[in-house]
Amino acid sequence: MRFFACGFVGVLVLAGAGFGEVEGVELQIIAKPGDVIDGKQIGEILAFQMNNSDEVVFFTSFNTEQNGFGRGIFTQSRLVVSEGDVIDGHEFFWFGNYVGADINAAGEVAFCGYFESTLGPPSIATLERIVASKGDVVDGKVLTGQYQARINDSGEVSYFGYFDDNRGIFTEDRLVVAVGDTVDGKILSGVNGDFEVNNAGEIAFIAYFENGGGIFTQDRLIAQIGDIVDGKIISYFSSPEINDRGHVAFLATFDDGTRGIVLAVPEPCVMAQLLFGGLVLAVAVVVRRNVRFDG
Repeated sequence: MRFFACGFVGVLVLAGAGFGEVEGVELQIIAKPGDVIDGKQIGEILAFQMNNSDEVVFFTSFNTEQNGFGRGIFTQSRLVVSEGDVIDGHEFFWFGNYVGADINAAGEVAFCGYFESTLGPPSIATLERIVASKGDVVDGKVLTGQYQARINDSGEVSYFGYFDDNRGIFTEDRLVVAVGDTVDGKILSGVNGDFEVNNAGEIAFIAYFENGGGIFTQDRLIAQIGDIVDGKIISYFSSPEINDRGHVAFLATFDDGTRGIVLAVPEPCVMAQLLFGGLVLAVAVVVRRNVRFDG
């Protein structure tokens, strides 16, 4: 699920056949400035995410006759959280510049913001609990800052965090990857907060290494600066995505100034070689054991 922050004035959904200018496509505005959701008249929509049930979650300001101006995270049918709400016994008082949120298939939402009882950087939270705050110890690392919340369909929350003059991507109970780690032979000199996670816990992220940078998962390098795709040389990456099949997509900028979405899919022949190699190894081990046993 991709987070967008582009100053949207509304959210549109493309559905089945019907009324759009494109044959077989229906265009429907499901949220726009001036709509009243949960008794709140919403303003400009700044950012949104969507789950597999077509439920969107977005950040906006709102007006009410009783309380005046406020800011909150909404879906198209409900107010999810707003400044002044109490979560896990702590008052949430400010989003700051962290206007992003994520939503999973069950409608659970994770977001980033400031709580009255926590000092310094914003915290990562769901509607039921504060997941991570400054001073928390995760996997032996003392957090000094955190942002960019993600939540998968298992309800597992991940985020980008700072610790001990370092930074990396965390889940609720472990550090997944950090600066200084070696992935696929590359020593990471920088890890970007632009990442996504699938329901298997695989994370696609942007990282840098000596004389280069690329799109990684925690186990492998997917693509790197200088790779050639359909005759175009990749010079920059953003917006990585990963689905439950382990396929990775990202927005690439090419050396000719154009941009495009690139999809990275494991080649069937490579997968077959890996499977075949594993089978041969297993057979060899069994035969060797049998020879030793018979001897």
